[in-house]
Amino acid sequence: MSKRKSRRLEPVARVTSHHEQEAMRALGQARRVLEEQVRKLGELREYRSDYQQRLQHRGEQGIDIGVLQEYRRFVERLDVAVQQQEEQVTRARQACAVCEAHWQDRRIRSQAIDKAVARSREAEQHTQARREQDETDETAGRISASDTTSESGSR
Repeated sequence: MSKRKSRRLEPVARVTSHHEQEAMRALGQARRVLEEQVRKLGELREYRSDYQQRLQHRGEQGIDIGVLQEYRRFVERLDVAVQQQEEQVTRARQACAVCEAHWQDRRIRSQAIDKAVARSREAEQHTQARREQDETDETAGRISASDTTSESGSR
């Protein structure tokens, strides 16, 4: 009976392991997306900083009011882009957290099934060893009884 149990659990273990691997792949993809979004945010911030420095440098040298206004409008657009990218990063972090929680849940389930399979196999091995020992004891008992009977008969 216990042997059947471990055999019945093996397909379940394969399925839960597969689900864990799928969740791990999804987590890896979410992390790659997050890294990409963080990289883009860094680039935007760097570009905005460089542009702001150029504006400041040109302002120190004297700049036409129209050009200054154009610089400021462009910096404002960069600020909006930075804010939008920060929102993208926030969403990517949230997606990562969801994927990680899902993967951890799948991992816990997979480990629980793996432990159940291992315990079933151990129980099967223990039962088999006990049967073999009982058979050995029974055989030894018959041999001993047979020897005792033959010794009594020859005396």
